Amino acid sequence: MDTDRRYVGHGAIISAILTMGIELLVAGRLVFGVTVRVDIMPQVDLHLTLDGRHALVIHNDLPCVPDEPPQTACGKTGWRREFKVTYSAPAQDRVLIAFALPGP
Repeated sequence: MDTDRRYVGHGAIISAILTMGIELLVAGRLVFGVTVRVDIMPQVDLHLTLDGRHALVIHNDLPCVPDEPPQTACGKTGWRREFKVTYSAPAQDRVLIAFALPGP
């Protein structure tokens, strides 16, 4: 009989942890959305490299869309603001998330 109570206790703990995790995920998403909408999100250029060949790149506020290399001057589209998460691998780069930010 005691073993049944112990399993019920573990189930309650696991469900509480999952509920708190989902609540934190939703709250984080709301805060992120508000910071983007109100335009108070700071500029970010973060490169997380796993093994020197694979990387997760997070950009916020890319300042310029360059033309052909050497990519030192803005192209015809000029300045833009966007949030982008890119996965870089040796074979190719994949954009996981990308959306335009409000103008200045």
